[in-house]
Amino acid sequence: VLLVDEVLAVGDLAFQRKAQARMRELMGASRLMVIVAHDLETIRSMCTHVVWMAHGRILKQGDPNEVVDEYVEAVTGKKPEPRLVAA
Repeated sequence: VLLVDEVLAVGDLAFQRKAQARMRELMGASRLMVIVAHDLETIRSMCTHVVWMAHGRILKQGDPNEVVDEYVEAVTGKKPEPRLVAA
């Protein structure tokens, strides 16, 4: 089990890319990795399963895009903008 807390939110763009590449490398060798983050794009791109928690309670869990979209809607009061997906 590898626990990572907000490590990808620091540094400049070059450092962030290097850190993401290293995280993907570690993910390939780990059975379970827990990432604690507030960066929604990192969550979307790095996670295969997301748990949204508030005050120690699970509010939603599942597909990263679905959970993040629901979170954004709950916080902002409006549906997230459609995202472009690379082909």
